[in-house]
Amino acid sequence: MDAIYRVDGNRVVTSLHAAGPWDPRMQHGSAPASLVVWAAEAVPTPVPMRIARVTIDLMRPVPVAPLTLETEVLREGRKIQLCAVRLLADGALAVGATVLKIKTQGIVAGSRRTSARTSRPRSIARRSRKFLQQPVRHRHFAPRRPRQLWRARARCDLVSR
Repeated sequence: MDAIYRVDGNRVVTSLHAAGPWDPRMQHGSAPASLVVWAAEAVPTPVPMRIARVTIDLMRPVPVAPLTLETEVLREGRKIQLCAVRLLADGALAVGATVLKIKTQGIVAGSRRTSARTSRPRSIARRSRKFLQQPVRHRHFAPRRPRQLWRARARCDLVSR
């Protein structure tokens, strides 16, 4: 399997790409978090919407094993949608999440929203691991001393069907 997960209905098969550095039988947090966002994006909406906020609770270690994926719409509106996403391992809740989606609105080019200056991170190094890692520096947070942040970059597809 080339992807991190294979999804068949609400059943999710996990590959070894999701294994964490501490225990090869348990997933690192980025993999189930990515699956939660993928599942939330797949929930149909009445109008075009985008994800505005994701809250993820890792209730227990997530095993590298088959999982059950559950999604539920908690609140449906004209401008927002609130979804719950749950990952269960052997019937026990491993990951719980709430995802807030908001209605997309067209932004006129040249408006104050789009003309605001944004800083772009500079890559300073690469590290080779199973799933992640590319440190970036942002001067935005502390002008005198740059901070290091990590962003995930998958080396394989997240989901295959």
